[in-house]
Amino acid sequence: MESQLSPSEGKGYKVTPIIQEIIFKKSYWRIPTVESAFDGIFEGVLTDEEKKQKIEQVLQEREKWEPSQKAWAQLEEVKTAIGKEVEVQIWDPIIFILEEEGPSPILAKCTGVTLISNEEGKQQAYLTLESVRSKSTPMGYDGRSKLKDGGEKGTFMLPLADIYSIRLGDINSKPENKKMSSPALSVKKQQRKWADTKGIGYDKSGYTHNLNDNLFRPMSTASISEFSKGDGGELGNPYKRGKIQALHSSSALACNVFDYWRGRDATILTQSLGLSAKNPTNIEFERKFPTGLRGNAPNLDVVITSENSSITAIESKFLEPYSNHHNGFKKKYFESSPGLWEKTNFHHCQKLAYFLQTGEISFKWLHAEQLLKHILGLSNSGLQWRLLYLWYEIPSRESYEHLSEIIKLSSFLEADRIHFKFMSYQTLFAAIQSYAGEIDRDYLSYLGERYFNEIA
Repeated sequence: MESQLSPSEGKGYKVTPIIQEIIFKKSYWRIPTVESAFDGIFEGVLTDEEKKQKIEQVLQEREKWEPSQKAWAQLEEVKTAIGKEVEVQIWDPIIFILEEEGPSPILAKCTGVTLISNEEGKQQAYLTLESVRSKSTPMGYDGRSKLKDGGEKGTFMLPLADIYSIRLGDINSKPENKKMSSPALSVKKQQRKWADTKGIGYDKSGYTHNLNDNLFRPMSTASISEFSKGDGGELGNPYKRGKIQALHSSSALACNVFDYWRGRDATILTQSLGLSAKNPTNIEFERKFPTGLRGNAPNLDVVITSENSSITAIESKFLEPYSNHHNGFKKKYFESSPGLWEKTNFHHCQKLAYFLQTGEISFKWLHAEQLLKHILGLSNSGLQWRLLYLWYEIPSRESYEHLSEIIKLSSFLEADRIHFKFMSYQTLFAAIQSYAGEIDRDYLSYLGERYFNEIA
């Protein structure tokens, strides 16, 4: 571990001037695990017997582990981050091989350091953070997936064991974050401004007169068919405009990002989403996965099928996280015993559903009930699946609280071993930019100008 002075730097965004950097050459708070036992060891280097011995050694070290004097010294140095703006780089073994594909740094204000005992009674140290956002990087994944719920909305905890470096900023020179009384209103204004510059007509509610004016390219035949079968009335009818004609439409955003990849090699898309599957065989909109209950099955916004028939189900959000939603389920979700989620061995999901129904847990910005319904449908599909929550991020109090709720939800899903991932549209777009080529220039220009310019 060492500290060093570091100059202020930034790529396309404003950051607090850096006054110090703490680098963890070794994390003394990391408890040995079997999963990390072979980090840095290439496949085939060890024999089966050597692997067995290595695992036994790690298990013995784990049993005896407790914070060392070096761990306490590391904690004391980290305390210098309290009250400062920080840029935290999460540890991942890949950063020593492919630095740019590691986790994106986390930008936040450090409000404290705390100690918590885990289920084995071993103490672990955490940074407590507020105003958390992700530093966009061309490749890699969102480092905020390592965050844990801080107990209050908008607050998070990050284990010291998962940290590679902390860059400290001057608290008297905070990053510029514009205060917005209504994040959704700001984006609606931005979308109208974009339409005005393109000469696109729209009504007083922000709906374009023609569907194609709201899309990068006319919707594919397959996409038209899928949206028409959905329950949201996205395409409308001869007597009623479709919801997808709204400049602020979530479906239009998803269509503009994903429909482009139908009928072409979408490996760039799957790489950008952080999926290992290449050469996806299909991209669908508004696919239904029946829960087994009466009534309409919930629609998933985007579903990507890979070569091995496994699927990535995407719940896509634009401005929905910045307004309140209906809490609770209909009674039919609690009429069976054992419970619907218990039947699929998702006991923690069942517990969360019950807490949401009774009001013991409530989410203001995240529609957790909708995601739990999707999990029911996916678990009944007979397919291998993962769930991705993709949302449009607007730096604001609402955004930080929304992220806090995502983290809280993910803790329940992780306990049930559900493959759940979350990502912002901003992170996805930055990744697509890094992988795409000259042939995709018009597509990237459209998305960049329309959705990813600075919000006024």
